Amino acid sequence: VICMDRRGKVQVCYMGTDPPTASLVNTEMKELNYDEMEEEHQDLLRIIRQTHGEGTREPEEQLRISAQVPRTLDAFQDDDTDADDPVGRVDGLVMQCTVGLFVTVVGKKPVENVTVVLKAPSCFAVSQTSIFLGKVVPDSQPRVIPVTFRVWNNVLCSGLDVMACTSYFSSNNEPRTVVCDFQLPFALVAKLIQPVKSAAYKIQLDCNRQPPSLQVLFQGILSQPHVSPSFGQGLTNLLSVQYVSGTEATVLLSKSACRFCVQASEFASLWVLTQELCQQLHEHFDGVDDDGQEPFSITYQDSLPLHDYFALVDDHFALRKHLEELRSDLADRTHQFRAVQKRLLVRFKDRNPSPLNHLDALLTLTYEQTVQLTEGIDDVERALRTVSCHLTAATELVLLLIRFRFELDDDNFKVLRLHLSPEPCDTVEQGWEEQVDSSLIHLLRTSLARNAKDRSALPPPMKVPSDTLKLKKRITNVVDRLSNGGRIAGDPEQEPEGLEDEPIPGGEEAMDMPVPAQGE
Repeated sequence: VICMDRRGKVQVCYMGTDPPTASLVNTEMKELNYDEMEEEHQDLLRIIRQTHGEGTREPEEQLRISAQVPRTLDAFQDDDTDADDPVGRVDGLVMQCTVGLFVTVVGKKPVENVTVVLKAPSCFAVSQTSIFLGKVVPDSQPRVIPVTFRVWNNVLCSGLDVMACTSYFSSNNEPRTVVCDFQLPFALVAKLIQPVKSAAYKIQLDCNRQPPSLQVLFQGILSQPHVSPSFGQGLTNLLSVQYVSGTEATVLLSKSACRFCVQASEFASLWVLTQELCQQLHEHFDGVDDDGQEPFSITYQDSLPLHDYFALVDDHFALRKHLEELRSDLADRTHQFRAVQKRLLVRFKDRNPSPLNHLDALLTLTYEQTVQLTEGIDDVERALRTVSCHLTAATELVLLLIRFRFELDDDNFKVLRLHLSPEPCDTVEQGWEEQVDSSLIHLLRTSLARNAKDRSALPPPMKVPSDTLKLKKRITNVVDRLSNGGRIAGDPEQEPEGLEDEPIPGGEEAMDMPVPAQGE
C-alpha cells in the first residue's frame, strides 16, 4: 500500500501475512444457497458498474494559466544592475524579456492559496521563481503576473523552454496542479554578428521540401529594435550569431540541396541554434497547404557525433570525482584542526604546561589548508555548473539527432528522453551518470531487450561508477538497437525480434577511438 500525505511524503507499507499451514475446514454443514449467492454477486457487479461509470467528479472551479511571450526584447527598462554584473547586454542595455502569466478561474467559486512556481534553465536570471496568490476570483479580469527574464553571460544557454506550474486545493480539499509551457525568444540569448565561416563542429540537416530564406526563418531576431534593417537585407545564405556567453554559431542554407548546415566553435553551442531552426521550419510548413505532398520532415544522414558527446560526459564525471576528493580532504583537514585545537586547549589549561612542540604552527597550517580547500571546492562547483550546462545542451542535441536519424515518433522520443535525461541533478549521494546508466539498463532489458534472457536478468544496484566506460557502452547499445529497427513505445508485436548489436558509424567504434580535445 502506497500512501501520500498532504506534504508529499510517500510511504510504502507491506501488509502481507504468512499463509496458514492447516487447510480451512467448513465446520457448518449448512447447505449453500446458490441463488442468494448469485443475486448478491449481481448486486455487487451493478454497484461496481455504477461507480466506474460515474467516475470521480471534477470540481466545478478550475484554474487556468497561460503565458504571453513578446516577440521583441524590452526596449524601455529601469537598469537596476551594476556595470560589472554578469548579465547580457546589447548597445549598453540589459537584454531582458518580460513575460505575462495570466491566471483565471472557470467556475462559480473563488480559488484560494494559489502558488505559481517557474522552472527555467540555469542560464536565466528570473525576477521571481515562486509567486503566491491569496485568492483568484472567477468572472473577473485575469490576474496578470509579470515575470522578467535576463540571461547570465558566464553560462552557456542550454535551452529556451520554461515551465510554469500552478498548485492549489479544490473545494473538495484535493490538490490540483496546472502546467503551462512556453519558450523564450531566441533574441534573448544571442545577437547577430558578421558571418563566421570557420568552425570546429558542424552538423547537416536535410529537408524534404524547398526551405524558405533565412530572412523568413529568423525574422524574430532580425526584427529586434537594436538590429539595423540593412543587416537583414544583406543576408544571403549564411547567418551567424554570438551567444551571450561568448561562443559563436552559424547556419548555412543550400536551397538547391534542401540542406542546412549548423556549425559552432563548441559542440554544445550547436543546440540552441539547431532548436530554433527546426522549430521555425515546422512552424513555417505547418501553415502551408500540403497539396497532397508528404508531411514535412527533417532527416540527419551522417554518423552521430558520439565522440564529442562522450568528451563532455568525461569532463562532467572528472569534475565530480575531483569534487569528491576535495570534500574528503576537507573532512580530513577539519578533523585534524579540531584534534590540534583540543590539544592546545589542554596545554593552556594545565598549570604546568609542557612545550607546544610546534602545535601552534600545525594549527595555522591546517587552517590555511582548510581555507584553500574550501576555495577550491567553490571553484570546482562553479566549473561543474558550467559543464552541466554544456552537458545538458549536448544531450538535447544528441537526442534530436537520434530522432532525425532513426525517424522516431513523438511517443518513442519522449520515452527515450526520459531515460537519457538532459537534466543533470548531481548530489553528494547520486549523480547524473549513475542515474542515466540505471535508466538505460532498464531500457535495454525491457523495450529494447534482444531476447527473454535479457528481460529476466536482475538489474544491478545503483552506485557511483569508477569510470564512464559502461555508461558509454549503454548509450552506444541503445543507439545500435534503435538503428536495427527497435522501438521503445508502441505495439511490441510490431517490433523486430532478435535485435543484434551491429555497430553503426559513430556507434560501437566510438568506444575504441581516441576522444579529440575540445576544439580539434
